[in-house]
Amino acid sequence: MTPPPSAPEGGWTRTYLLASGRLLPWIVLRALAQVALVLLLARGLGAEVYGRFVAVLAVASFLTPLAGLGAPGVVLRETSRASPNAAGLLRAAVRLWACTLLVLVPLGATGVLLALPRTAPAAAVVVFLLAEIGGTSLVEIVARHEQGRGRASRYGALQVGLIGVRLGALLLLWVLAVRSRLAWWMGAYASATVVYALALVVRALGLSSRAPRVSSVTLAGRAWPFAAGTVAQRVQTEFNKPVLAAVSFAAVAELNVAQRAVDVVALPLVALQETLWPHLYRRGTRDTELRRALGVLVSCALLAAVLLRLVLAPLLPLIFGSSFAASARLVGFLAALPLLQLGRNAAHAAAAAAGRMHTIGLAAAAGAAGGVVGTLLLVPRMGLLGAAAALYAAELLVVSVHLGVLLGQRRARRSSPS
Repeated sequence: MTPPPSAPEGGWTRTYLLASGRLLPWIVLRALAQVALVLLLARGLGAEVYGRFVAVLAVASFLTPLAGLGAPGVVLRETSRASPNAAGLLRAAVRLWACTLLVLVPLGATGVLLALPRTAPAAAVVVFLLAEIGGTSLVEIVARHEQGRGRASRYGALQVGLIGVRLGALLLLWVLAVRSRLAWWMGAYASATVVYALALVVRALGLSSRAPRVSSVTLAGRAWPFAAGTVAQRVQTEFNKPVLAAVSFAAVAELNVAQRAVDVVALPLVALQETLWPHLYRRGTRDTELRRALGVLVSCALLAAVLLRLVLAPLLPLIFGSSFAASARLVGFLAALPLLQLGRNAAHAAAAAAGRMHTIGLAAAAGAAGGVVGTLLLVPRMGLLGAAAALYAAELLVVSVHLGVLLGQRRARRSSPS
């Protein structure tokens, strides 16, 4: 495999920004499609039945990053570097994905049927979990392969396509007036996901049919820190909701609105990051152009903080109603969160580029533990403000661990005899 064509050194920043600009519309379209999907589900199922759907989806969301044990991260890194084993890694990732799926689906189904026994029929739960955990993660593997090949727009398009086929399947049920039948809606959602994911992976594997074989066991050993990082991030952002629910269900809604507001404003920042990581893996960290790109990212994060605090926060009560005044205050408090998330993502990517995979696992574990402990300690005392403070604490812990390891390694190199 030949590496993606590179721009002349002086024009690299412009090329990078243009690539980010091509990815951004897909990220925005994905967000809009996700909003449409949520609205359709809520209207088609009704509040009570939709709550059951969300409960099963929440279980799947915690298990999805474990499908493939973080293989998409390795596929992205090695494909970005034009590794001769990149195509073989794709096939190994699919084999590893299949093995983990055999464990994750029964585990998730057991959890749902024991904790939420009357949520949905058992068969519908199993099929839904198989599609959500397996299909979403399979699309992620293929999409990261495309991203690593320098095709940022195709990466975004594949992600949008997954939501699009789900939306189309559910729209068909809406047109057919199949309302409030959870098993039917779960089945349509699952069927669209499975068909789309399998079509993508069959095509991708067909293009890499002559690739050298790569051991799935070896891949698992290199990939698990990526999975740890993703799961830890999910714990950091979602664990606060069940804890906050013990204080107030209204507070959960207010926190969710505030987090989604931060996510929307941070969309350009996401596009810039997703375009940068393949370059970071390919070129390393000692590069003037990469440092300049990181400067652009930091500037965008600071701009996002200003927009969140001064523009969006005052608008939330006008958009959602006066009952969400607490969300406006919370958005102002969370305005600096995108900057810390950028620090966490950049630290993870730099560690992966340098081969310090154990640091990613250590930092992710510290962040998850800090988020859980912070939430348990602060939410009962401070409510919404405590949940927000725990988010900051978790991100700061992740970055601190990375900095601590890096400084320790530099100190060791200086003290070692030359």
